[in-house]
Amino acid sequence: DYAFSYCESLTSIEIPDSVTTIGNSAFYNCSSLETVTMADSVKSIGDGLFSMCRNLTSVKLPSSITTIPMLCFSGCAKLEAVEIPELVEIIGKYAFSKCASLKSIELPAAVKAIHWNAFSECVALESVSFAETLEHLGSNAFCDCVSLTSVELPDSITKVENSVFAGCEQLVNFNIPSGLKYISDLMFNGCVGPEELVIPNNIEQIGSQVFQECRGIQRVTIGSGVRKMSAGVFYDCENLSELYCMPATPPEVGDQLLTNCSAELKIYVPQGSVDAYKVA
Repeated sequence: DYAFSYCESLTSIEIPDSVTTIGNSAFYNCSSLETVTMADSVKSIGDGLFSMCRNLTSVKLPSSITTIPMLCFSGCAKLEAVEIPELVEIIGKYAFSKCASLKSIELPAAVKAIHWNAFSECVALESVSFAETLEHLGSNAFCDCVSLTSVELPDSITKVENSVFAGCEQLVNFNIPSGLKYISDLMFNGCVGPEELVIPNNIEQIGSQVFQECRGIQRVTIGSGVRKMSAGVFYDCENLSELYCMPATPPEVGDQLLTNCSAELKIYVPQGSVDAYKVA
């Protein structure tokens, strides 16, 4: 561990095929490091391997690794692109956090989980390609990716933790996967949002402040499966003017659900449920 950390004059590295494992933080804070090539013999790389290598622009990862570990590239401010090997299944916590020049990421089919803050504060990130096999998005995974404008989430996702896209202030287009039952707290808080948002019928519960300040949203359809909407779901959605609530039984709702929405807001409910909604 920490084998070459703080080697300030190191500008390039080529890992030979005699190496199979690289320890934690081996190149931590090598501030002049620009390029890295690793032989495919490397099977495992440690946490924080290139963390704070501020001038790293190019890296070739070994094809045999299955995990991008925690903090691996965190703070690599000049890293513009990285090819994630095909066998990678897990993107670890803070793996690419604060990679301020990273513009796009393509996740291979093997990736099943993206953990906490994996791409948080990647302020130049414009596009992400998710594999159809992705199952889990951790808290704040793409939080504050302020250049991200569109995401297409695969229906294979079954678990999403809090604030995944919170603070993505240019995010207009997004979808709700059909594999989810619960939309987690603050998931799209502070985004723009699409003009028309559809909550699919598979969703049973919507967490708190999920769409708060999504000022692009004008029309919302709440799917028939929704049983609970927590506090402030549409708080400050100032252009929301039409809400179609499809559940026959009125969902349980939290405080300030529609506070500061359009003064012209109209709510539509199933014809046979009007009386129930009036007293809910």
